Amino acid sequence: PAPATPPLAIQCLGGFAVLRGGEQATVSEWKSRKARDLVKVLISREGRPVHRGVLVDLLWPDEDPARTGSRLSVTLSTARAVLDPGKAVPPNWYLAAESDAVWLDVEHAEVDVLRFSALAAQATAERKSGPTPAAVEALAAAEAAYVGDAFTEDPYEDWSVSMRERARASYISVARTLADDTAAAGDTATAVRCYLRVLEHDPYDEHAHLGLVATQLGAGQQG
Repeated sequence: PAPATPPLAIQCLGGFAVLRGGEQATVSEWKSRKARDLVKVLISREGRPVHRGVLVDLLWPDEDPARTGSRLSVTLSTARAVLDPGKAVPPNWYLAAESDAVWLDVEHAEVDVLRFSALAAQATAERKSGPTPAAVEALAAAEAAYVGDAFTEDPYEDWSVSMRERARASYISVARTLADDTAAAGDTATAVRCYLRVLEHDPYDEHAHLGLVATQLGAGQQG
């Protein structure tokens, strides 16, 4: 059976989107870019609480904190209204808040970049036993889950860099290993595709270049 559609799914890989029951929230619903940025910042912290003062500094870096403190509460309310417009769950269900901290409850929201990280960790652990069919399957699932870099719309925001680089490095490792294993098993198409995807993210990856050439030569793909 097809997996059930989650009540709330947030996409960060390859572009930001919020899906409520499979339906994407429109740009006009956000009313404020800061509300979207708040959700993104909380995702980048992977569910860890973020002090309100830190959020104010990140969202309004050039403004007086005395004037922006109340804006965070308004921004939080706006973001909650987008994530749960029908108020089907308590206010703290997705975006939890206490007196001095705010965080995303990752147990209640499905986030693609966090799902990819979990799949990559699972595949890495499975691969320790060697290139078994189960390991190749786990690597393929993780590789397929990575559809693009995280927070592509925010390449210069400091809060976005760490998660984007960690996810990209994890993907390159997964794709390179999958390419090597499928090349050894004679699955040329998968190996070539994965080597090429590695090179899209790192054009100077010598291992991927050599693996690609060797795989194509072995398959007689001289062109």
